[in-house]
Amino acid sequence: PAAASGGGKALSADAAAAGAAEAAAFRLRSGAPVVEGSEVEVRISDAELEGARYEALVLAAGRGDGLYRVRYSCLHASAHADETLKEWVQPAAEDELRPPPPPPPDGFHARLSPGDKLELLFEGGWWPVVLTSRPPP
Repeated sequence: PAAASGGGKALSADAAAAGAAEAAAFRLRSGAPVVEGSEVEVRISDAELEGARYEALVLAAGRGDGLYRVRYSCLHASAHADETLKEWVQPAAEDELRPPPPPPPDGFHARLSPGDKLELLFEGGWWPVVLTSRPPP
């Protein structure tokens, strides 16, 4: 994931206030505000990981510019890093940050059909997939 930066742009007081109001209004689909300590999933937009979601903990929120500092639970800055990646993210859409989903109900796999949209856990991230077939019962 690419780190977000301000790019050195100065904001007017009105623009800063509008940004603060927008950041304050950002909520997870559950309706819960995104605050320090929130557990979230971040949708990645980098080409090699595009669409995958990784679990993260919000380290800082409410700066007024819409940025959130997160620490991923399974995503590392490099293959040789022991510490997980920390970065600033700026969600542009409601689904770019979401709460972790609840566990699936018992026996959910028996109700799946070809064409169902699912998410597959692969290398620490949740990837969007479509079920193409399933073995006969």
